[in-house]
Amino acid sequence: MLATIPNLIVNPVTGGQVTHFGMAGQPSSVNLTFSSAGYDTSSNFTLGANEVVSWAELDVKGLPDNLGNTPNTISIDVGDDQDLEWAFGGPGNGSFGHLNELSNGWSGVGVNVSTGYNTSYSLRLPLNATINSASVNFSTLSELTLSGVNMRDAYIHNPNPTWGNATYKDCNYGNSTITVIGKTEWSNWHIYRSLYWFDLTQLPSVTVLDANLSYWVDDVANNANTGQPVTAQHTYTVRPLLKDWVEGLDYNVQVTQGPGVTWNKAIDNLTGTDYAWSSAGASSTLDRGATVASITERMEFNSQSLTNLVQSWVNGSVTNQGILLLGDENTNKPDASMLKIMSRDNSTHGPKLVILFEGTNDVTAGFDVGNDNSWEWSHAGNLSNATTIPDFSSTLNSLLANASATFTDDYGNEFVDIPLNISGNATLILDDIDIRYDWQPTVTISPHGDFVSEINQHLSNLTPDATGNVSISINVTSGSAGVVELSNLMISTGDRPPSIGTITLPAETLVPNGVSHQFSVQVTSYQGLTNLSWVGLTPQLQNVALRPTLLYSLSNSSVWVNDPGGYVESLSGQWQSLNSDTGLIQWDLQVDWAWPPEKDIVWEAQAGTVYSNHTERLSTDSTDHERRMEITSFHVIDETNPTDGSPEILDNEWVGGGDILLISGDVRFLDELSYPLPQDVQIELINITGNGTVDGTGAFSINSQAPSENRYGGFTIEAEITGPLDATPAGTSILTFRLDNTMPGMVLNAPILSRMIPSNNQLFNISIAESTDASGIAEATLQLRWWVESLHDDNQNGIPEEDEYRARPLVRQGTDEHFHATYEDLQNVQGEQVSLFVEGEDNAGNLLNGGGAGFDNDLHHYISLVPEPTTLTSATLEFPAGIVIVPSYEGWFNLTLNDVNGGEDIENIVIDMGQGIEFTWQQGGTITSNNNEVLVEGAFFESNGDVAYLNLSFMVTSLFNPAESHGE
Repeated sequence: MLATIPNLIVNPVTGGQVTHFGMAGQPSSVNLTFSSAGYDTSSNFTLGANEVVSWAELDVKGLPDNLGNTPNTISIDVGDDQDLEWAFGGPGNGSFGHLNELSNGWSGVGVNVSTGYNTSYSLRLPLNATINSASVNFSTLSELTLSGVNMRDAYIHNPNPTWGNATYKDCNYGNSTITVIGKTEWSNWHIYRSLYWFDLTQLPSVTVLDANLSYWVDDVANNANTGQPVTAQHTYTVRPLLKDWVEGLDYNVQVTQGPGVTWNKAIDNLTGTDYAWSSAGASSTLDRGATVASITERMEFNSQSLTNLVQSWVNGSVTNQGILLLGDENTNKPDASMLKIMSRDNSTHGPKLVILFEGTNDVTAGFDVGNDNSWEWSHAGNLSNATTIPDFSSTLNSLLANASATFTDDYGNEFVDIPLNISGNATLILDDIDIRYDWQPTVTISPHGDFVSEINQHLSNLTPDATGNVSISINVTSGSAGVVELSNLMISTGDRPPSIGTITLPAETLVPNGVSHQFSVQVTSYQGLTNLSWVGLTPQLQNVALRPTLLYSLSNSSVWVNDPGGYVESLSGQWQSLNSDTGLIQWDLQVDWAWPPEKDIVWEAQAGTVYSNHTERLSTDSTDHERRMEITSFHVIDETNPTDGSPEILDNEWVGGGDILLISGDVRFLDELSYPLPQDVQIELINITGNGTVDGTGAFSINSQAPSENRYGGFTIEAEITGPLDATPAGTSILTFRLDNTMPGMVLNAPILSRMIPSNNQLFNISIAESTDASGIAEATLQLRWWVESLHDDNQNGIPEEDEYRARPLVRQGTDEHFHATYEDLQNVQGEQVSLFVEGEDNAGNLLNGGGAGFDNDLHHYISLVPEPTTLTSATLEFPAGIVIVPSYEGWFNLTLNDVNGGEDIENIVIDMGQGIEFTWQQGGTITSNNNEVLVEGAFFESNGDVAYLNLSFMVTSLFNPAESHGE
């Protein structure tokens, strides 16, 4: 009901009651007798067309007919509009007032008590029933009959390929009251085959002694010439099926209500995969096995092969897929073999499989109703002739009196499943369940119908008769022979409440993004709009204590919301009178973050009059609500130096340690295109610092920085929405990349001298290396930058500048660490310079420490050394004794040279002293003599500009033998 509405006038409403039916004589109760399954629409009740029903109820009861039959199902349809208000029946219910089966629908069961006891079975009885008598039968008579609910059956149809309708091959006949086999009598013949499956799960693992299969023939084919039943005998055979099949829910149509068997397919599904027979009609040896039984006279099959088949089903050595029944399909006009057989729907004449199996006569057994250790029956000795246990109705009544419902059916009927504990030392047969009870359910409100609403609906829609009355019929259906009693009708009436017309709800999902959504309710007051007091609209939210209600008061023309949960951010609205008795209220609702996420929310519209007459109606449409959010896109941009070919970092790519990162993405409400407002949501980064909110389009952008460290194995960052509303799918807003914070090592191999002879193919060689775990060299970025003064000094200032350098790729030599390039400096003249540096990076974007532009920053520079001939300017020789060489006394040799490149250009000097004696000076200051008797004592070399001086001292030993003696 609507929460308390302030300032509304509340006055009592008066009305009358209807307690009699509307047929002749206005009876207070009605007994409807059914000779078989059917329906009856003779009952009705009469009300004034302008009345409104505030309460209604009707008692229903099933009674035995003169043969003792009670209805196995009952249904009540008020107004005969195929909309049931109440129903009873189904597996486990038996018939009304008579329970003759277990709660699983089995009429009997072979109970396996190999463990000493079995508690798998129960009895289902109405919660407030009174039990009049109760008995069951126990035996080891070792016979079990399977029929009705313990089986399934269908037939399949093959029309004549020339004259027949081919669609029959795709029709299902699972809902037929007969099954058909054999071939028809005409030239445009039809062939039918039937399928049967018996549920052996209730039969324990036993030795099968005999299996008997029987059918009831309802009709046979007529001779095409005489019109009389055929007299020729034909053979009918039973074969085991080898494929699973589905009975189906249709009759003579292609599957529409669920999967089913057809001539072409073992399982024809509505959607998804179908499962065809290997050969249509289950004709292949992959579809069916060999014949296990055949007959020519009576439709009863009993053979050792059939017994063996049932035994293999019981053992589990062969999967129980049922059997295929075939007639003689080789007949020709006028003869025929077609038979129509009663289906499992006929409880008396349906197919039956009777199984006889081994039992024992030395039996110890017990029966505990309720499984409360209070045994209602115990036995020791022979049970081969069976025994019926004493009446245990008092036990059932005691259990029901203290029980709570354990099962509620679709129409609100409450039942108690009473457990059974069966003990023993042998397989016991429990059957002949016979429990009689009184129960009188009342039709009011059920999950499938509201008696009051149903009557008011028909009052609004039906045309009154001349007296202003409306007669509403009751369709009573019984599923079998028996009597249905209707009694204790009570309908309370009063002034007609307002009715609610169109309820309009927004189609888009409601999210807390500041957008208003329009709701509207159309209301009619049959006493005029002046009698209308208020209109409300309430979402039927689940799992919340207090639902919000949108309200409009006609007494003070105000709009407000009753919102104890704080679900509504804002509400406005306006009322519009459409005519004297109908109006329209429109609300504009903006939801708050507190509104819980939920789909398919129906809304209940309510309206009340000034005299407290009110009505309610649920919307046919529904709304979806969401507040959870997800990150729908996630990107990480390296703003320091793009890596791996693009600025965006992809999974497992390399990033330089300490790089500036831009993390961006989009936030949406879960599975929606809408997004939250700025400042309503915060996105937090995980493993790196940074957070932010969304902009006006739901996008976010956060600046951060990669750690300044090596993470060769991988480093993971993630974005999450702060708070409990993050529903981002795993793996969406997460990225793992590798960090390399170490620049590659580098060694210059050539050139390394400070002076170099110019060349048109000067070699540059450098070693560059990284550890095996690091990101590796980005070889495409490696290049030599060189500046040759004679070629590139554009402003002729002798200083290399950034834009004056030229570039050339560095190329790896094989697979080693050496990279090289060549350049030309041949145009340099003596003294002009060359500057070199290297550019490049590793795959993480770490730059090489390869220098930069200018002599102060470059990797290496040198002066060009242009070779020119050296000229002898002067040479003097001083002897220790005038012009005489005296052993052990020093002599001096002085040499003056001229070289435009200075002394550095002179590599060696050879002095020929005659007599084969030579002095050799090498750059670096070393001087040698080629004669052991002429020794060099010392040497001094210096240069000044383009002039070089070499002074050396020498002496000869006493063993020196000059070519000429003194004076000669």
